[in-house]
Amino acid sequence: MALTLNLASRSFLHHFSSLTIFAPADSAFSRSGQPPLSLLQYHLLPHAFSPESLRSLPLNAKISTMLPSRFLTVTNDEIRISLNNVTVDTPPVYDDGSLIIFGIEKFFNPFFEISNSSSKRIIHPNNECRRRRDSVIESNPVEALAAALRNRGWSVMASFLDMQILGFHKEPAVTIFAPTDDSLMNRVSNFSDWMSMFRRHVVPCKLWWSDLTNLGGGTEIKTYLRGFGINVKRSNGVLTLNDRSVIYPDMLYSEGIVVHGIGGILEIEKEMKGEIEESSSSSMGNGGSPESGFEESDRDKAVTHYHFSVIR
Repeated sequence: MALTLNLASRSFLHHFSSLTIFAPADSAFSRSGQPPLSLLQYHLLPHAFSPESLRSLPLNAKISTMLPSRFLTVTNDEIRISLNNVTVDTPPVYDDGSLIIFGIEKFFNPFFEISNSSSKRIIHPNNECRRRRDSVIESNPVEALAAALRNRGWSVMASFLDMQILGFHKEPAVTIFAPTDDSLMNRVSNFSDWMSMFRRHVVPCKLWWSDLTNLGGGTEIKTYLRGFGINVKRSNGVLTLNDRSVIYPDMLYSEGIVVHGIGGILEIEKEMKGEIEESSSSSMGNGGSPESGFEESDRDKAVTHYHFSVIR
């Protein structure tokens, strides 16, 4: 365990504002010998996850690690917190809010896979994706959600909610894909850039993790930034959004809103930037909504691909 902490402190801690470390027991090192650095990277998460956060993650959700393209799989049951079928000891060995260390009895297996039988799930359509008069986001839940988001370490996106940029009180339901603070810092220089940044991470529909996992590769989801869509891809069973992994599914939710933590900013491709800027300017001058970026004629259009449809 001491070896894990020593290498982590020297190699990673100064690069991230928060970190989770899963430290195998000394007996695991005795059985396996000195592990390669890549295996130790697999035991580090680039964000601080509390026991409550880990316990709230959906079964079979994938969590990004510091080992590129390798994920931990949530295998929790009613009694224990478990990742890759390895029990995570609680309470943490150490927790100062930004660095959390959990003990585990053995190393995680980077090649862990769940069986087909355990991964089957029944997905029900999310009726809140349809515009309904009785489903309206109120200001108080938004304020409470912003406070909870800030407590989880997503302060930048919490500030967007505080500012009410999109006028959430006018919207029936939204999904927010929240990049980490580390990825957002020092990326934009003025308010219009922040507006664009926020709108591309908000979807005009409430999509739970179960809804996202039901989407096939090739799905494109419209966002509040006109001309910008989120492309859903699957690789080795891992779902990505514009090549960004969902590191914290169903992180927070309230009436009409669900928030998923993602591992980085949803980038705009260079060839799309001019088109997006032009269409946004056009909508502002032709009766489009300055808050949402959607014209009235877009209100009833669906976010679609070959077998999925979400009606606003």
